[in-house]
Amino acid sequence: MGYIGIIISLVGGILAAASLIIKFKAESKDLIEKITPFQGIVGLVLLGWGVWGLIQLIRAMTHGVVLVVPTIFVAAQLVVGFLLSFGLLSQFLFSKSEAAKEKGENIRAKLAGYQGILGLVLIGLSILSLIQSF
Repeated sequence: MGYIGIIISLVGGILAAASLIIKFKAESKDLIEKITPFQGIVGLVLLGWGVWGLIQLIRAMTHGVVLVVPTIFVAAQLVVGFLLSFGLLSQFLFSKSEAAKEKGENIRAKLAGYQGILGLVLIGLSILSLIQSF
């Protein structure tokens, strides 16, 4: 995946699980508040990285290789990326169609309850990938 993808996933996971992290580690609030303004951009990059990972997974599956952990990693990247970038997506893509905006909001509302857990999963998988890359 490369270090850039791991770092983007780690930052996206931290942003997604910010409320859970702050609840358990109150001193982390200052650091999280510094990266929160970049949430939409991080989300878009993470979403793009997840799409690229999905393409790579599909290519691997056409050769008969089924990768469980990378599949979970890519799914978490896609969902967290969508949730973090929803504000930017709705501003630029969904604003042209009210139906698309409403459908996107419905999907976001269904997934938002899992944002913290998916953020923690993404953090864990990022750390695992970082350890495996050494």
